[in-house]
Amino acid sequence: MKYKLLYLFVFIIFSCTEKKVTSITIISENERDKLDSFEIIRPIDDIILWKENKDTIYRNDKGILKFQTNIEKPEIIRIIVDNKWLRLVLQPNKNYVLTVTDTSKVFTGENSVGSNYFNKIKRPIINTVFNTFANDTIAEQIVTKIDSLKNLESKELNRLNNDNLIDEDLYKILKTDVDYTYADLLISVILVKDRIGKPINFNKAKELITKTIKEYPIEIENRPLYWTEHAQNYIINKEHFYNVHEGKFTYQELQKYWEEDKLITNDLEIIKSISFKETQEKLWAFYIISNAVQKHYEKSLITAFNDFDSTFPNSIYTQFIKPEIDIIKNYYSKINQEMPKTMKFIDGKKINSLSELIPKLNGEKYYVDVWATWCGPCKKEFKHNKKLDSLLKEYNYKKIYISIDKEDLTQKWKDYIKFYDLTGTHTLANPGFVKDFTKNHSLVKNGISIPQYLIIDNKGNIVSNNAPRPSNINKLREILVK
Repeated sequence: MKYKLLYLFVFIIFSCTEKKVTSITIISENERDKLDSFEIIRPIDDIILWKENKDTIYRNDKGILKFQTNIEKPEIIRIIVDNKWLRLVLQPNKNYVLTVTDTSKVFTGENSVGSNYFNKIKRPIINTVFNTFANDTIAEQIVTKIDSLKNLESKELNRLNNDNLIDEDLYKILKTDVDYTYADLLISVILVKDRIGKPINFNKAKELITKTIKEYPIEIENRPLYWTEHAQNYIINKEHFYNVHEGKFTYQELQKYWEEDKLITNDLEIIKSISFKETQEKLWAFYIISNAVQKHYEKSLITAFNDFDSTFPNSIYTQFIKPEIDIIKNYYSKINQEMPKTMKFIDGKKINSLSELIPKLNGEKYYVDVWATWCGPCKKEFKHNKKLDSLLKEYNYKKIYISIDKEDLTQKWKDYIKFYDLTGTHTLANPGFVKDFTKNHSLVKNGISIPQYLIIDNKGNIVSNNAPRPSNINKLREILVK
């Protein structure tokens, strides 16, 4: 009898502690092709750490695109499906369904109204709305405009809540996200206007910033989607603003600090001054990785990481940061080596146009890569170079890289050539070349959008000034085979 009672006791405990599964199912109704996968970026201990903690979900053995997890509290996640980024508040014990067609992506199932609202709203990004505030000289003008933008979003959210179309927990999460979005926008406008020489009164600006941070503090339990960006604005960028007005440096000197790799050391001191350790750890981790992924390879990031690892030896974030720091270490190891003989150079100081460069190519076919060391998409394409080199060799093409970097970045240009193993011919374009290229070969008006790729035949003719990227190797093959 006692065994039956023991069994019953265990069964009751198991039943009470069993967790229901939270799931996301993608239904693909695309006419052009069915989706094979989607990606999810989830928080790491309540924050999105750049694009880390990203999972790719493939069709299961039943042909269904489905993600399942057990969570004890809500998470704000990002879903990348069919090249579209979506937001979703993932709540415990909820099942979400996203139907994807050629023209729409619509949530159904539990809390679908709130999920669709979260993705329908057009958040004001500082780069896209700044002109609205450019000529404002009085703080109250900025506050009034931001309140107006916020009210448009809040009005719809409150209607959904009042009509019981979303549950109370979701409403609180979305309201927090709205509040912090516009609090951050207010601070961003103040800081950007000051930096570009269109400031409002400093004392009034400081008063507004202090009031905003007090009303919407960084130390909160349920963090909004862009908490890390907000924290950097609230703490680091705000401190830059104060230091400029206290005469510690100018914005021009601040830019110079970045160019000389001194800014990270300065910012690290600001981060270390944060008294609340949880905020310090999260912002420190985000600051390191958000700089590291830009691929400027600042040596000071190695020191910043070592200090972080020493201060937080058991941090959950270390496993995500370390691979990026290892890349930087590898960078310095490689650039200290001799320039490989597989890299050839053409002096571009007296070459003022592409037509002047072509005769130096000796009547051979070339795939041209126009790039710069500061161009992230350019560097991203370099990872496809092995396949590109193989394809070009197959069709007797050579490769030339034309950098539009300024002359004072010559050493950095050469370092990047070594680090990325850019086998081929290289030239650093002079201002005359850049001007001529902008006028006669660029794909955009009054400027150059890079990376840009061209194909030149063995007679010196430009076959294409809009050739496929290395990442689109199959499309490039179709052109080269002709």
